[in-house]
Amino acid sequence: MPLFVHRLKSVSSLLKNMIFSAKSMQLFLVLITVLSTSSGAFGKVRTFADDALSVNTRYNPAYDPAGIRVGDFNLSPSISNALKYNDNVYASSIDKVHDLIFTVRPEIRLDSDFVRHELNASFYLEEGYYKDNDGENYTDYGLNLNTRLDIGGQTSAPITVSYLREHVRRGSPDERASLESTAYNIFESTMGLVHQGQNIALKAVAGFKRYVFENTIGTVGTLDNGDRDRNLYSLYTSMGMAPEAIFAPYIYSNLVQINYDRDLDRNGFDRDAFEYEAGIGTIINFSDVTRATFTIGHINRNMSDSSLEDISGLSYSVNLMWEPSTLASFLLEGKRSIEESTLDAISASVNSSLRLSMNYELYPNLFLRPSAGFVENLYEGSLNAKTHTWDAGLSATYKMNRNIWLTANYQYINQDEKDPSPELESYENNLFGVSMKLQF
Repeated sequence: MPLFVHRLKSVSSLLKNMIFSAKSMQLFLVLITVLSTSSGAFGKVRTFADDALSVNTRYNPAYDPAGIRVGDFNLSPSISNALKYNDNVYASSIDKVHDLIFTVRPEIRLDSDFVRHELNASFYLEEGYYKDNDGENYTDYGLNLNTRLDIGGQTSAPITVSYLREHVRRGSPDERASLESTAYNIFESTMGLVHQGQNIALKAVAGFKRYVFENTIGTVGTLDNGDRDRNLYSLYTSMGMAPEAIFAPYIYSNLVQINYDRDLDRNGFDRDAFEYEAGIGTIINFSDVTRATFTIGHINRNMSDSSLEDISGLSYSVNLMWEPSTLASFLLEGKRSIEESTLDAISASVNSSLRLSMNYELYPNLFLRPSAGFVENLYEGSLNAKTHTWDAGLSATYKMNRNIWLTANYQYINQDEKDPSPELESYENNLFGVSMKLQF
């Protein structure tokens, strides 16, 4: 079977409004120019029929669950069991520890099917059990509720509320002093107003996000994570052309106020900050098979503490999806942003990422998903420490029938400490896993 066989003549893809980062803006602009001049097709509004042409959205009644109808809602319950092998549990370059991990994850989704408005809810619970290192056992769960109130034919008010309890991955520099997995809680809510006319699109979204970290056992006793508890208040606005246009430019701004619970952390720093970002972006419908979203702007973080360095620089993002056939889809995405860090004398981490992934339908019930990514973390402060992290992986999903799916996956991670720092460490990590998902 040829790799990219077209089952139908036309291919459309679902354009996701995601963020992208690239390491070289000149290379990206050259790519934009080449694609723009070589693409003469016109963009169009996605239809229900288009979903059947995309490997990402196509529904196969023989292998995809239909859910359970409950009035005007569709209920989709599932439970997954997985067995994983990790050859470097603590993400260390010396004295590597390996272990087997068993996980169980029940999930449930409830999606509305109203003529107007929308109401969706989801819940998941994941328990992870380590065979030998039970201090790494974890319990993650999350509840999400989102709704859309249709005010008029072109105006709506999206509202979301979510609560998550998750654990911090090993390999993060903020976790070096912890002997156990660190759990944290996130409460988030947003409220917005969106107007999408035939020519103009407007958006304003206000958000609140709260982080609470639980104490763990450290190298010298109980590790107090109260320094990491914080509130984030945000306001995002954008104005531009309707996204269905061939070329839909827009301008955007994002304001974030970061308030930590403690006036001073254990090292005597006031970590409160104000961050603003502004720039331009665009959605481009290169052709029926290629869509792109990208932004470029300026981001600035002003630290309340004069002894912590302010951060200012270029921000950019990109999401490029290419579907050469109904069997394959490629996604290139990346981002440059400022992320929180509570390392001593570090203001924050400037992260630049790039990821390429593929979704390929080998058979109607067998899907392959290779991926590769790169992340540069630059810790702004007195040390200016930096890490480069590469990862690559492959996932294969075999759909026995609409109720039982089997998945096997592998992931390789390599973190390289480019600028030496006591808080950072280079390491390699291999993860293997097999899982079975039961669903309705």
